[in-house]
Amino acid sequence: MIFYKNILDTLILSRIVTSFDDVDSQNIASYGASQGGAFSIMFAALNKSVTKCISLYPFLSDFQTFYDFDNRNNAYAEFIHHGRWFNTKGENTKSFLNNLYYIDTLNFAKLLKCHVLFGISNLDEDCPKVTQEKVFNNIKSKKKKMYLQKKYYHENIPHFNDEVFNFLLEEKNRSFK
Repeated sequence: MIFYKNILDTLILSRIVTSFDDVDSQNIASYGASQGGAFSIMFAALNKSVTKCISLYPFLSDFQTFYDFDNRNNAYAEFIHHGRWFNTKGENTKSFLNNLYYIDTLNFAKLLKCHVLFGISNLDEDCPKVTQEKVFNNIKSKKKKMYLQKKYYHENIPHFNDEVFNFLLEEKNRSFK
């Protein structure tokens, strides 16, 4: 429930900020990494004023794959533990995952219409490449760009900051190559 409220809070905050005189309310960018990366995608999917969305290794992505991995040593450990504890015979798996679908980044990625810069860290164990790629591939926007960093984990990626800077400076209607 907390994620749902956090997402709503971003939408409320954007309404407040875009009411300021010096803010271009029709040209908003969202940016985040990990959980913030997920919120960046969700916010951009729900707010049609977002023209650019930047997401780096989004968390809350592809719960089905994480459940199947059964990895209890990463950021999804509590999710896996909860799923197994209350689903000991596996009879409630579909219901359990369906309840989480409303905050799965995969659900929101297909709604993106804005320009998207998507960063993937190849060695990330908290948000594995396979889940990040599923989210990227689910993005329907015609103006999307993937930035794959091969030698980084779930950490700051200095070169990605340069990509973000250049992405934000690009002309509004210029398409990606």
